[in-house]
Amino acid sequence: MTTDKKIERLQAFKAKLDFHRNIRDSKLERQSREWLNQNVHWVRREVGEAGCHKIITVSPPPAVGGIIAEIDPFDSMFETHYGRSLVPIICDMIDHAIGVLRDPPPAKNAPEIGTIMDRVQRGYAFVAMPIDKDDHQLVDVLDAIKNATA
Repeated sequence: MTTDKKIERLQAFKAKLDFHRNIRDSKLERQSREWLNQNVHWVRREVGEAGCHKIITVSPPPAVGGIIAEIDPFDSMFETHYGRSLVPIICDMIDHAIGVLRDPPPAKNAPEIGTIMDRVQRGYAFVAMPIDKDDHQLVDVLDAIKNATA
């Protein structure tokens, strides 16, 4: 699917979700809800692939008390949590994903594979062990360097 088609589909979902929030007719609400449920998995995947998916924490007002939960807004798009709709959060994630599709962020500089192995020196071993000050066969490397430079 082309980027333009993805953007069109994301915008259609966002418009339908906003429309659904303001519907007063039960027949239209059922049709709208059905369409949203059939397309939410694709939208969630696209938003996630764009790196724009968020899990939010919902909590009650301190005076009321109750459970604090981390939720996926797409799973609760038809519900309100403590009087707050999650539709604006979903719309923000969709807008963010559309922005990423239109202008992808620069790739993160990942370390090149093999760079550590390139620095390994074959045939050389480094052994770290405690120094016993009473055993004169064991030389303290720092003391040896200090004595050599003095």
